[in-house]
Amino acid sequence: MVFCVIRDPQTAVGRRLDLVASRRSEFPFALLAWSGNAIFERQLREYAKEVKGWVFDGHGLWKKENPSECATGTMDTMIETEKDIFCILGLDYLDPSDRNC
Repeated sequence: MVFCVIRDPQTAVGRRLDLVASRRSEFPFALLAWSGNAIFERQLREYAKEVKGWVFDGHGLWKKENPSECATGTMDTMIETEKDIFCILGLDYLDPSDRNC
């Protein structure tokens, strides 16, 4: 991950820009992990851990007690979209614009 701060020369307001590179297989997880505010992301990780017994981060979703077992049962199962992750967690899909708590 690389980040930089870009400042508007007229207002001096800064904006942080994060550049995240991920493997294709990790892309939906990285996208979900970086598309909400800190509160949403923390609550999502906590829900996955406390309710489902899984660990969620920008790299994947796997069983807490057995990291080699992913949430879908096998490491070969490809999760293609953020919607797939919400479905596995048993949650209704939230559009990125609705992920600010």
